Formats: sequence, C-alpha cells, structure tokens
Amino acid sequence: EGEEERTQQDRQRRQRGYHVLDYVIERKSVDDLIDSIKSNRYGMQKHLLKKSGIPNLMYLVEGDVDSHNNAQTAKTALVRLGAQDGFTVLRTTGTNTTIATYKSMTRTVERLYSDAVGPTSSDLACPTLGDLDLSISEERSLSVREVFNVQLQHIPGIGKQVAGALVRKFPTPMSLWNGVMRDAEGEEGGAGGPDVKSAAEKLKFIPLGEGLNYRTIGETKATKIMNFLFNVPQAL
Repeated sequence: EGEEERTQQDRQRRQRGYHVLDYVIERKSVDDLIDSIKSNRYGMQKHLLKKSGIPNLMYLVEGDVDSHNNAQTAKTALVRLGAQDGFTVLRTTGTNTTIATYKSMTRTVERLYSDAVGPTSSDLACPTLGDLDLSISEERSLSVREVFNVQLQHIPGIGKQVAGALVRKFPTPMSLWNGVMRDAEGEEGGAGGPDVKSAAEKLKFIPLGEGLNYRTIGETKATKIMNFLFNVPQAL
C-alpha cells in the first residue's frame, strides 16, 4: 500500500510538470469510428473532450468513408461533430497523410507558442496535465441520467433536444420501462409481450420544451427510441 501511494505521488508530481496546450486531436480509422458509435464509446469520448476545457477540439478520421458499408452512419456523425458539437473535422486517406497532417500541425503550434516562455499570470497559463486528469476524472463520475442522455443521442435521428425532453420525464431506462413499457405489456403485442405502438403512444406527446408552442417528440421518434432501447417487435 505504501509503495502504491508513493507511485501515485510521483505520478502527480510529474503531471504538475507538464502543461496541456489549447489543441487536442482524437484520431480514428473509419472502422474504429463505426465500432465506437455502435458501442457508445464515441459518445462518452466526445463528452469528455467537450468537458476537458480545451478550446480547440479536432477529430481526425483516417480512411475512405464513402466506400464503407456504414458510410451514412459515419457521415452523419462527422456532420454533427462539426455543426452541433463544435469540433474541427479532419479527413485523411491513410497513415502517411495522417503523419503529414500531424507534422504540419506541429509546426503551426510551435510557431503559435514560440513566444510563450517564462512566467505568466495564472489566468493565461495552460492547464497542467494533473488539472486535466482531475477534470476528466470528475466527469467520469456521471449519473445514470447523464449516461442515459448520451445513449439516447446515439440513436439515429434522435438529437440533443429529444433526448433532453425524454430524460426530464424518465431519467433512467428503468423508469422509462416502468412508466411506458410495463403498461404496454399485452396490448396488441401477442403472447403477453409489450407492443411498441402502444408504448410509443405514451411518449409521442412529451414536449421538447416549455410552453404551448413547443413541438413534441412525435410518433416516429418515439417508436424509434422504443425499438432501439428495448428491441420491441412491431405489432402485426
């Protein structure tokens, strides 16, 4: 235990000696991007990057997106990264062009920070690696509601507004099941099973915001959510 504590202290001292620049790049091959979207790693990684406090976030995708079997999934994710999440999206054709891109960006960053030497005020200093590690560790302790919100946004066609509306009403998957699916058991589903159409009816009128003029989740998206989360079969 004493050795483990000393190791942790040494690690913390080393982290205080390194500073994090204002740029970060997440690199993925097209296959890795698709796999991470399917496993929900993509949403959590994106969330942690956005919460890191680093102002310039970049996402580099290596490979031919257009020829991939899941090209539309990848393209939709990349459009959202730039338009909705504020990332700069970079595309390269392979390892060689990725390395060339890294070299070019390294030279640019070196020029930008060439005069940033010596003492500076604390509000202008870059965060240390320890500061970043602490902020990321805190963000990893997400509530079930926050994780559920992220999960919902990975359903194709379900954005931040719809996910937020749903978790305000049902903050966990279990509360959604208890509040919607349990009541739908045996309703037109056959063999006593829950019916997605009946369940979606209970979701579609949830408002996307406050006030009378706000739109609701709607039947199409409510049905998609039920099918994705609970794999509920359509009634015949």
